[in-house]
Amino acid sequence: DCASFRKSGWWQNACSYSNLNGLYLNGAYSGDQGGVYWTHWRGDRYSLQYAEVKMRPL
Repeated sequence: DCASFRKSGWWQNACSYSNLNGLYLNGAYSGDQGGVYWTHWRGDRYSLQYAEVKMRPL
């Protein structure tokens, strides 16, 4: 169960390339993928300090 493994939201039912609901782990880390990450930017072993989602009408 990826949500438990990555310490993410209960709604995450599959593994993904990002976790915007993870724990802040103070930058680079090793071990499980529990941090706030975006794989295609800094990789899944670097925890972002925060994530911000913005929405606008089309």
